[in-house]
Amino acid sequence: MLQQSDRDLAKIVWDYMRYEQPIEKTDLIFVLGSDDVRIADRAAEIYQAGYAPAILVSGDSGSTGKFFDRSEAEMLEQRMIKLGIPPSVIIKEEHATNTGENIIFGYKMIVELGLRASSILLVQKPFMLRRTYATFMQQWPADPKPRIMTTTIKASFDEYTSDARYDFSHTVNTMVGDLQRVMLYPKKGFQITQDIPPDVLDAYNELIRRGYTKHLL
Repeated sequence: MLQQSDRDLAKIVWDYMRYEQPIEKTDLIFVLGSDDVRIADRAAEIYQAGYAPAILVSGDSGSTGKFFDRSEAEMLEQRMIKLGIPPSVIIKEEHATNTGENIIFGYKMIVELGLRASSILLVQKPFMLRRTYATFMQQWPADPKPRIMTTTIKASFDEYTSDARYDFSHTVNTMVGDLQRVMLYPKKGFQITQDIPPDVLDAYNELIRRGYTKHLL
């Protein structure tokens, strides 16, 4: 473990947190608020390929207020419109400030509008997919739960961290904090419990030992 580079360790965590699944046609594309608006590009791509008839975007500002002067939902909506998505198919929820609220408030809007949602495709940034899935499975109010798929932008770990805004240090600090939440939040009732492979846990602990602690609770 000590001979592995920080990048090798981070890649182990990234691969675990990027809980991406093959996509199929679905009732709804659900884009959860994020500081990475490129997820709107992925949602637009999926819609234009005919995978779903509607897109729900959710998010106020939460932790992204320092980046945006508008709600996350509006930023995502405007980006998709610029990519050719008809405004009429976009449903905008602008009150959620965290992932749990994205899901709860999104559910309420779906019910109020009478939308079919027996299957939902969740779209989020790469290393937030597992946490998003775990939160959805815990927080979605109705049973049975919809059939869930998850997807994200088409970027490898090296490509993602080559972006100036999402550089290696920022991404790894945030990702380590998110994995901590995957471990701790089930006890708080925020997420379902998930198995964490030993190599992922070892990489996580070593990254913390090496100082990637800025996003820890």
